[in-house]
Amino acid sequence: METKKATKTTFSGTPFDDVRHFLNEDKQFIFCKHWKPKDPPKGLVLIVHGYAEHCARYDPVAEMFNALGLYAFSHDHVGHGESEGTHVAINDYNILIRDLLHHVNLMKVEYPGLPLYLFAHSMGAGLSILFAHQNPGLFKCVALSAPLIESCQKTSSVQLMAMRYLSSWFPNLGVGVIDPNTISRDKEQVENYKTDPLIYHGKVLLCTAYQMHRMMEDIKKVLPEISYPFLLIHGTSDGLCEFSASEEMHVKAKSSDKTFKIYQEGYHELIHEINDVPEQFLADVKEWFEKRLL
Repeated sequence: METKKATKTTFSGTPFDDVRHFLNEDKQFIFCKHWKPKDPPKGLVLIVHGYAEHCARYDPVAEMFNALGLYAFSHDHVGHGESEGTHVAINDYNILIRDLLHHVNLMKVEYPGLPLYLFAHSMGAGLSILFAHQNPGLFKCVALSAPLIESCQKTSSVQLMAMRYLSSWFPNLGVGVIDPNTISRDKEQVENYKTDPLIYHGKVLLCTAYQMHRMMEDIKKVLPEISYPFLLIHGTSDGLCEFSASEEMHVKAKSSDKTFKIYQEGYHELIHEINDVPEQFLADVKEWFEKRLL
C-alpha cells in the first residue's frame, strides 16, 4: 500500500502512520480498511460506501465476501469518516471516482492477476455505476445497493440553475439534512446511526448537493450504454434514493446479465433493516456472486 511518512491524524486522532492509508493525487491522506480471507484470495472486491458514512460500517458485507474467498478492501471517501478533507465537501464527484481507481490500481499491483469485483451502496453505488462504465472490463461484476440514480427529494430546473450558480460562490452553505429515520425501520439501528461519531450529521453542503445532481444527470445519460453484469438491490420504501430509478436502470441497461432484487417496504439501508432482512440481503448478494466467481 502506498504510504508517506504522516504527520497528520485520522478524524479519531490516530496517526496515519499507524493505519492503512494511501495518498491521493491531491496529497490527501485516505483511510483504508481491508478484510483478508483466511486462505489465499480467489479475487478482490472493492466496497464503496455512501454519502456521510464510512467503510467500517460494511464489516458484515466484507465478512460475507471473505467467506467466498475474496479479499475485500475499501476506503473512506475524501472528507468522510477517518479520511482527510473538509467534511463531506465534494467539489467534483469525479475526484471520488479518481480515488477509487487509485485504490484499485494499488491492489492490482499488490495482488496481480486476481479478478476484481465491486459492491457499492447509495452515493457510492451511483459513483460505481459511472466508475465501472468508464473502465470496461475492470470488474467481473457489480452489485449496487440502493443506488443514487435519482433523489427522492425533487429539484426543479430553477432550483438546479440557482444551485449551479451559487455553489461556486457559497460552496459550504448548508442546504438540507438527512433524516436518520429514513435509514431503517429498526430503531436501534437509527440510534446507532445518530450516535456514530464517524458519520457526518450536519447539513448537506451546497457544493456537494450540486455535485450529486451532476452525478445523477451523468448516470441517466449512460444507462442505455451499460453492458457489465450487475445486481440491483433496492427497498420499495427507500426515502432517500428513488426506487423507480433502479427500475429504470434495470430496463434500460443493455447488459445481458442483470438482476433486480426487490425488498418490499424496505428502507434505505437493507443491511441495517428490521427482522431477518439483513440476513436475507447478505444471502442474496452471496448467492449472486457465487454464481459469477471465476
